[in-house]
Amino acid sequence: MEVDIRHLRVVLTVAESGSVSSAATQLGVSQPALSAQLGRIEHAFGGSLFARGREGVRPTPLGEFVIDRARELAEQLDFMIVEARRQTSETGPLRVGCNTSRYFSAFMLELEKLGFARTVMPFVDTSSGVITEHLLRREVDVAFAGVHVGYDDACPPGLRQSVVVAREPFFVAIAASHPLATQREIPLSALGEDEWLLPPGKPDGTYAALQDAFRQAGISPASPLGRQSLPDFWPYIAARRAVALAMPSDVPAEGVVLRPLQGQPVAGTRIVRWNPSRVSEAEAEVCVRAAQSTFLQELEETAMNQPWWDEFPSHRPTLRPPLPPVGESVGA
Repeated sequence: MEVDIRHLRVVLTVAESGSVSSAATQLGVSQPALSAQLGRIEHAFGGSLFARGREGVRPTPLGEFVIDRARELAEQLDFMIVEARRQTSETGPLRVGCNTSRYFSAFMLELEKLGFARTVMPFVDTSSGVITEHLLRREVDVAFAGVHVGYDDACPPGLRQSVVVAREPFFVAIAASHPLATQREIPLSALGEDEWLLPPGKPDGTYAALQDAFRQAGISPASPLGRQSLPDFWPYIAARRAVALAMPSDVPAEGVVLRPLQGQPVAGTRIVRWNPSRVSEAEAEVCVRAAQSTFLQELEETAMNQPWWDEFPSHRPTLRPPLPPVGESVGA
């Protein structure tokens, strides 16, 4: 048997975990299978790498030698991969994940204004969780997405993130003829008898946050249509057939109004996440700045022109301070 890097990582996992059973759990294999593989590896090295005992395993002198060299080789390989991906990222396309096509197009134009030279390719999905999964699988390089504190806001290991919008309270979209449409703020508990359109896409942060808000309000409303995209159902809401969560930047159709929810039971955070092996710090900074500018443009074109903006200043999104001006173009 020829020893390769996979075998060395097995040896390192056994050494770091201190037992074959723990290592098997980490590697996702059965203990007998790992024991057999470890035996073949030891045979290839010409001797036992570990002494077995009731308390686990400990390296033999041969094992200590192999473990030290294996650790050096694994670190060198990891560095080589990161460096190779970094060099590729400087010339390859930047794959951008986003929740809406409308936002992505404005974001791309803003990147061009800031002198970002790499080609930009879109990946659009309504679910921030799906976009993050693609980031982790290295199928997307950077993403602008909405998350919810306590639900899907933790940045996974291996990724970096920067907050663009610290807090963005959700509103409720209801028919202008709804009995509650004239109230300044609507308690979520008062909407328990209405049918709800649930947030579209994978049931991740927004869906989980809304369901928790329902529990906190002591209601369990019906939602026979399930998760649907709000813009496709404006007429349905206008006809008083359902209500739905809405973003502050949503522009309701005729017959629909956006009203603040009392106590802001559902609020999001907008972030930029990126893969540091595909996106340099300078490129990430420009992406964050473009995300900030694009979001402000969206507010100016939509939310700031709606009656609630002046009537309910406490329900405006809370922005993070803008980054300082760019000193020079990046991404070239």
